[in-house]
Amino acid sequence: MATDLGATQLRDSGSFRVFADPGGHPFCLYPDPDPRDTSDRPLSGAIGHIVFDCFSPRALASFYAKLLAMPERLQDDPSWVVTGGADRRPPYLAFQHTAAPPPRWPDPAFPQQMHLDLDAEAGGATDQLALELGAIRLADLGGSCPIYADPAGHPFCLCTPDQ
Repeated sequence: MATDLGATQLRDSGSFRVFADPGGHPFCLYPDPDPRDTSDRPLSGAIGHIVFDCFSPRALASFYAKLLAMPERLQDDPSWVVTGGADRRPPYLAFQHTAAPPPRWPDPAFPQQMHLDLDAEAGGATDQLALELGAIRLADLGGSCPIYADPAGHPFCLCTPDQ
């Protein structure tokens, strides 16, 4: 159970439970999707959704759907969008509406909230695609991979196999 590992349960929404890890970061746990399994065993721990808070879920979902070749819209409404790969298997990317201030990396007053390290093709094709889709290249702060901000301000890195 998550609480045995130091998490704090914040809410039980019936179909899922919201917890905070020991650092205060929220995460959700959903029941096992197999309706035949009636045991009370713990979940597998597999990632189901990676959720981005943003002002415009549809716009940010479109950016990542094109950048990561995850074109399948599994859910789509103004406040919640879920995209996945053509095989429709997790992990999925989810985008939920929030009016919270966007990140301004590396400003600690507007924290990054999360970031992704993405595998990129050598030669810069992925970098170019990210820029064409609306990403902004951020200043290099000494890491091994180039850093970008998505259209909502979340930082992400594009790392080639040699980095």
